Amino acid sequence: MPSGKTIAIFDAHALIHRAYHVLPPLSTATGEPVHAVYGFTSMLIKALGELRPDYIAVAFDRAGPTFRHQEYQDYKAQRAPTPDDLVSQFDLVREVTDALGLTIYDLDGYEADDVLGTLAKQAAKAGLQVIIVTGDSDTLQLVTDNVRVVTPKVGFSETVTYDVAAVKARYGIPPQALADWKAIRGDPSDNIKGVAGIGEKGATKLLSEFGSIDNLLARMADVDPKVAQKLAGQEELLRKNLRLVTIVTDAPVELDLDRCKFDGVPAQQAVQVLNKFEFKSLIPRIQPLIRRPAIASPVGLSSAGQQTSFLPEVPSDGDNLKAGFGPVKIVETPAELEALARRLERAGSFAFDTETTGRDPMQVALVGMSLCYQAGESYYIPLRQPVGRTKLSVSDLRQALGPVFANPTIGKHGHNAKYDVIVLAEAGIPVEGITFDTMIAAALSDNLSHSHGLKDMATNRLGLAMTPIEDLIGKGKNQLMMDQVPVEKVATYAGADAEATFRLVGPLRADLARTGAQMVFEEVEMPLLPVLADMERAGVAVDAAYLKEMSATMSQQINEIERQILDLVGHSFNINSTQQLATVLFGELGLKGGRRTKFGYSTDADTLERLRNEHPAISLILEHRQLGKLKSTYVDALPLMVNPRTNRVHTSYNQIGAATGRLSSVEPNLQNIPIRTELGKQVRKAFIAAGDGNALLSADYSQIELRLLAHMTDDPDLKAAFAANQDIHATTASQVMGVPLDQVTSDMRRSAKAINFGIIYGISDYGLSQAIGITPTEAGLFIKQYFAKYPRVQQYLESIKRRGMEEGFVSTLLDRRRYMPDLISSNRQIRMAAERAAINMPLQGTAADIIKLAMIKLHEKLRGRSDCQMLLQVHDELLFEVKTASLAEISGIVRDTMENVMPLSVPIRVDLSSGPNWCDLA
Repeated sequence: MPSGKTIAIFDAHALIHRAYHVLPPLSTATGEPVHAVYGFTSMLIKALGELRPDYIAVAFDRAGPTFRHQEYQDYKAQRAPTPDDLVSQFDLVREVTDALGLTIYDLDGYEADDVLGTLAKQAAKAGLQVIIVTGDSDTLQLVTDNVRVVTPKVGFSETVTYDVAAVKARYGIPPQALADWKAIRGDPSDNIKGVAGIGEKGATKLLSEFGSIDNLLARMADVDPKVAQKLAGQEELLRKNLRLVTIVTDAPVELDLDRCKFDGVPAQQAVQVLNKFEFKSLIPRIQPLIRRPAIASPVGLSSAGQQTSFLPEVPSDGDNLKAGFGPVKIVETPAELEALARRLERAGSFAFDTETTGRDPMQVALVGMSLCYQAGESYYIPLRQPVGRTKLSVSDLRQALGPVFANPTIGKHGHNAKYDVIVLAEAGIPVEGITFDTMIAAALSDNLSHSHGLKDMATNRLGLAMTPIEDLIGKGKNQLMMDQVPVEKVATYAGADAEATFRLVGPLRADLARTGAQMVFEEVEMPLLPVLADMERAGVAVDAAYLKEMSATMSQQINEIERQILDLVGHSFNINSTQQLATVLFGELGLKGGRRTKFGYSTDADTLERLRNEHPAISLILEHRQLGKLKSTYVDALPLMVNPRTNRVHTSYNQIGAATGRLSSVEPNLQNIPIRTELGKQVRKAFIAAGDGNALLSADYSQIELRLLAHMTDDPDLKAAFAANQDIHATTASQVMGVPLDQVTSDMRRSAKAINFGIIYGISDYGLSQAIGITPTEAGLFIKQYFAKYPRVQQYLESIKRRGMEEGFVSTLLDRRRYMPDLISSNRQIRMAAERAAINMPLQGTAADIIKLAMIKLHEKLRGRSDCQMLLQVHDELLFEVKTASLAEISGIVRDTMENVMPLSVPIRVDLSSGPNWCDLA
């Protein structure tokens, strides 16, 4: 049998219980409870996609007592009876498991743990790498060098993987001592009483010294007298407990690898069972797992039952994926570096990763670089290290590899490659030809998962264990810089990063093709990566002196507001303490309508907004908070973020931060500066055009989501209003309220504006009533009148929800998808929230795609010019720093590009303004 193959063994009992207790109730149309079945199936499908095992076994409990019940009558006697609505779902889970073509194992008189423990031992003996998927920590005693345990959250969105080192880190003892540990301290969950007076810490200390109960009992003379007294006469208890808590690994069950071989799920059976239980959102998710027959045009079944062609499989590393990391060659001389450059050129593509002295790519030093152009080997180039060994410098790297990295015909792969691109560019090595980012690819092909870290993917997708960074540099006050770690250790760590990235490209490219995310990946996200890198490198200037004055003024305002609040309350208290504030508002002042949490009354913004008119102090408290947040987040923080070398602030953009495709930014977060309040405008004033003869140019898409609504609904009235360049809100008010356009009042327009934007977010009667100050009944009538005037809008919104439920996802015009299983949730609140998100995704997501495409085009057109630099993107707005003499020309290029980047059936409009800072634009 080929070494390196993997078997995944699922603990059905533990996973079913986890799903049952975490998910809200869910029933079929006939009333049959299925939420545990849904949760288990969702986890199973996600796990199969993440782990990609060669073999699969699923261990179940059987009804009836086990040998443990026979030996110990009180075993688990304290547990409440299994709920009826859970009991009924066990057989349904078996039905799903069988329909997915997976092999089930169970055994009379034994628990599922014993079955999977026995199978794991046999599989490891046969040379397989074993992954046990469970929610039960008892199985950690089975961990060995060849057996790992993965504990997922429901949905498999996050997992924790335990190898020997992880178990030892958590418990302080190796896996083989865990049963002894539990025997000493007892296990309340199974009604097993431990040795009186010895708890977890005591048991850990004993086993750290003696290793096992056998050794402990044999060496009682060496035990601390106080502890020995507690252990006196407990040998029978300890040995009984050990028999009860030890997972059996020699049960009378035999692993049949031929039956367990996993080559995909059978399409027709899988679709039928998912349709039977009304799990339509899971049908698209099983398509990447479908068993494909060896014919030119393989077919499967869609959710509607028709035949549909599956996208072709993209070749990957095959069996090599499970073979472990290859050796790392340390490149030590200029001659070796030149030879490596020639090999990279011949290879045509490679993965790379940088090692640096910190997290900020604009301020770190380059410690070294790792590269991989074929599975099974990698290279590490050390540039800084604690002990002198290599003669290589950044200059050598630039001379030898600079042409390779600058060659756009040689493909480069990275994980979070934007960081490495910036680091290399700052070292004088520009990078062209970034063709694949594994982090972005993983997020696009599966936006339900948050496990997009390289180490998680290497473990889950490739079966490769990687060293945590903490094992290399430590943490806390004793943490080392990377250039303080011996080069051999850094080389091993860095080489694994590069090789894992290289190996992930094939499987992730296949995932992109199967999930329809390939176009967005190749035409939007990858071309955008170097654009964002250039913007981050450029940064934006801030007026530190202005911020200092603003901070002093705000401090005075905050102090004055605090004085007024305390005067109104009648005594001093800490306004920033939520507990003290809750006591004052709901205890002393007796305000009604407070919302209780497990920590007491909530004083969040929504609660205080509802109470604004109940007491004069509330408005002051809200103002106090807003001032304090803006002061700490921006006014005081921005000067500290100025790069001392560039004298500018360099934000960092996250391409996968939002499910809709919108960019987010951090350090500083520029998305959250209020743009309509006077305070927000004052903060924006601090962002300035640096140097004489420069100005800031703002280009803001005008009502882009409403224009997309008109395009997607094909509503003639909406399209006509935009075509005539009318005030869309006044036009809506005129048509919905039945008054001539010239008689629309400001209040009418305000109400129409609220519903226009509210429609995009699936606004409810209550939501609209709160927005414009009318009753929910009046708001409901307003919405009804709106849909009567724009029937195609209502039809479109309903079709989005319907398609989302049937297909499991909603998408943008460029087919960026957002998977939404909550659309079929039985919990009304969860389902309604999902419906609102589903309505918004195609509009906001397409708007995000449009501005990204515009950024790519503008980057191409403006590249190389010294009179213009794209600085920032905030939602629908782009900000440039432009030479005043070129302002008219650049404005024309920007407007033309942004308005024509994606033709729609309505005109796209861009509002341009310029000025000395981000606030004073005209």
